[in-house]
Amino acid sequence: PEHRYHNFNKSEKSESTLHDVDSKSDGTSSIQKWLENSFQVASSSPYVSELEKIENRKQHNTYQRKPLSNIGSNLPKHIPNDTGNSITDWKPALPFKKLEFTAIPSYVDDECAIYLQDVDAQSTLQLIKRALETIFKGSEPKPHDKDWVVGQICIAFYEPDGNWYRGKVVKVISDEQIEVLFVDYGNTEVLHSDQLRKRILMGHTPLQCHRCLTEGIIPVSADNKWPVKALDFIHGTIVTQECQVQLQPPATEGGNYVILTLTVPGGEDLIDTLMSMHYATYVIDCNKINGEEEEVIEEPAKQLVMQKSERNTSAFKPCPVKSQLSENTSNVASGALHPQLADWFEMIRFSPIQVPKEAAYASLVLPDSIVEMLIEPTIITGNTSMNVIILDCDDAEIMLHISDMADIQGLMQEESEHLPLILNPAVGMACVGCFTEDDAWYRAVVKEVLPERNAVKVYYVDYGNEEMLPIERLREIKEEWARLPMMSFPVTLWNVVIGPEYDHTSCTTMLKNCLTSPQWSWCM
Repeated sequence: PEHRYHNFNKSEKSESTLHDVDSKSDGTSSIQKWLENSFQVASSSPYVSELEKIENRKQHNTYQRKPLSNIGSNLPKHIPNDTGNSITDWKPALPFKKLEFTAIPSYVDDECAIYLQDVDAQSTLQLIKRALETIFKGSEPKPHDKDWVVGQICIAFYEPDGNWYRGKVVKVISDEQIEVLFVDYGNTEVLHSDQLRKRILMGHTPLQCHRCLTEGIIPVSADNKWPVKALDFIHGTIVTQECQVQLQPPATEGGNYVILTLTVPGGEDLIDTLMSMHYATYVIDCNKINGEEEEVIEEPAKQLVMQKSERNTSAFKPCPVKSQLSENTSNVASGALHPQLADWFEMIRFSPIQVPKEAAYASLVLPDSIVEMLIEPTIITGNTSMNVIILDCDDAEIMLHISDMADIQGLMQEESEHLPLILNPAVGMACVGCFTEDDAWYRAVVKEVLPERNAVKVYYVDYGNEEMLPIERLREIKEEWARLPMMSFPVTLWNVVIGPEYDHTSCTTMLKNCLTSPQWSWCM
């Protein structure tokens, strides 16, 4: 039986044919033909009938079937038998044919790099999978399959789906534990050495994925690393889905593509989604505006002098804010703006709001150790100025204030209605006011008293806006609520001078356009 078995495998349908067609320049069509002609399960196939006979002998313990991976051991010397020594590395992936196309993300690594496969490459991936399964399914490791070194290529078994894939050793943990990169997909797994084979097939087929970087974003985290929660969200949203991508080509040979846009099947852009969920923020290149290089004018180095504001503060996520506009306020259409920004764009002012010096709230002084923080604008107060709140920074005390403020905000909605009315309001008095827009309660300070109208003008200290309120919408503030500093503070674009050729409206419009993709990192 063994003699007949090997005589059959000397024919043109032997598994070594796979190596022959694989060694051609592309080999895809030849591999397809070989798979269809040689390995179709059909009753008329002599190969199948021969295997059936062998399997029957195995069941009757008259013949022990040898694994398919060994069928080339007795082939004639003129038929190549690739043991893996002739190929030391996989062929690199071919460049994408287009920069805008449909791609299938296969993996997201810890640095938020996304591995992309061209949707047109799926047939080639299936051919690779079928070929490796044909040869290695049911195989047993040979003695030399036990020893591995970093950088060595291999054929690896992926237990979750029971298939064999092309791989590369990235770490040798022990004699039995090997970390392997699945080169056509990008993921790494720790495998037992028995799940690896040194015999290489499909070595002349290029890799089928590219590692692509995300453009201009960084994680919102203290250690500048992507949180597991964010990576899990990205992975669950895009992996194995057909996505529309727009790429920037590698800057250098062998470099990474850069993802400019990645649109999931639902039509949402991944980067915009990460922004809205506060998983990421933009890294701004100040030398590039609207994608065009601007001339950089070198000036003598100037020392940046930081002026402490009288009301430096931090903040939490704001509610919508609106107000009756004064005569020196310019309305700007906000219908096409980001929904989180539409409300405060209606409140543009060209005269800064002045907080009474008698205000009972403390100011949060930003420590000198803070270099960068994540902020969100709440109101424009001038051509180059606005009020902002802090969403995240690396100062523990400020982050504690943000957390405490969120708790107080919830308590105010539950308890403020039952607090005592303020019968004799005075300028500078701390209070809670019921905001007209949403009928919610917020911390405020009395800015002006109008007895003849039975009303007061209040300034909402945690957002930076003001409005006129009837006195019955005012309540005394609990002492513990007033202990936290004001959670909104003014900022001005440093060293920016408005040219005489621009009017207030055009300046405001330009500032608005710069702020329509929240949130921005403010560098001090």
